[in-house]
Amino acid sequence: MDDSIQDLYQRLSLTKKESEEIVVVPEQLQDSIIGGDKCLIMKLFTDKHYNKDVFKSTMRKALRLTMGVRFRDLSSTLMFVEFDDRRDKEKVIQEGPWSFDKHLVLLKDVDGRKQVKQIQLTSASFWVRLHDLPLMARNEYVGRLLGEKIGVFEKVDVDEGAIAWGEFQRVCVNLQISKPLLRGSMFSIGGGEPVWVRFSYERLPNFCYLCGCLGHGEKECTAVTSTSKFSGMDALPYGMCLRVGGYNARFFGGTNQAK
Repeated sequence: MDDSIQDLYQRLSLTKKESEEIVVVPEQLQDSIIGGDKCLIMKLFTDKHYNKDVFKSTMRKALRLTMGVRFRDLSSTLMFVEFDDRRDKEKVIQEGPWSFDKHLVLLKDVDGRKQVKQIQLTSASFWVRLHDLPLMARNEYVGRLLGEKIGVFEKVDVDEGAIAWGEFQRVCVNLQISKPLLRGSMFSIGGGEPVWVRFSYERLPNFCYLCGCLGHGEKECTAVTSTSKFSGMDALPYGMCLRVGGYNARFFGGTNQAK
């Protein structure tokens, strides 16, 4: 039994008529709209107040869509976004993550069978740069291996059987927004001498230098009582080195509007 239904039974003593279930015919529902491939659920990841009208207006401009888009409020935090063209929806997903006023914009496909209160947006996809990999370890296999440690692996920016040249290798992962960002990982080849592989995140929005979590800064951090251990920003366990790669390219809001 669903947890929410179980909670309801525990709080209420339902009458016989209240407990009689209404069963609807799926064909009579608006699945073509609510569950279609042109829709997304959207949420701005912040507890701070923001102007929704400004957010929607800025979003329309920043996304630079081919066709139209409509925003409809589902709750105080969730929006239903309907695109006229499926390709625009795919473009928004592929060009993410997006930010507004330095806060992460969360996106999720629509499940029309869910109640609004059941909808949870708990993850976001990021391109992560893997720095200081040994030369022979810059391939698809290692990218996948490290990607699975960082989050849910999605893809790697190197072809199978090829080598990633340059200063870093890129891997796309889906991150749980409630967990601290990983700064790197110890790495060895065949159990030999371990080395430190550093991570950095492209288009990283607001995050806490104290706990490493997205969605708030040090002033709002629940671990703020631990700041007495640190003498300044340079001594905090997380920092700007985690943010790279065109942060402003997907930032919009205020006077800093860009694609």
